[in-house]
Amino acid sequence: MHYQGEPHPASLKRSIVVPVDMLPLKNEAAVHKLILLAGPRWSPMPSADAGVSGLDSWELGYIKIACESFPKASQNLKWASDTLDRLVKEANVRNLV
Repeated sequence: MHYQGEPHPASLKRSIVVPVDMLPLKNEAAVHKLILLAGPRWSPMPSADAGVSGLDSWELGYIKIACESFPKASQNLKWASDTLDRLVKEANVRNLV
């Protein structure tokens, strides 16, 4: 969001939206575990503000991670990216097949 130079608390918020299909997951068990770990951050359809066109078809849904806890926008984006990396890493460990 951009507020035309006006200070606003939400101006530091950053979010990322990623199709689950594009994540480096090992197998279907990892996909299932990721969706469980993501909880309410997972959705079968992208949110309206995700910037995702309806032209691409992703079967496994989307994960949206947002942060506005830090004083700089770059720190919020880094946290969201690191959180996604940790989710993927955890989803790929100890899968029971």
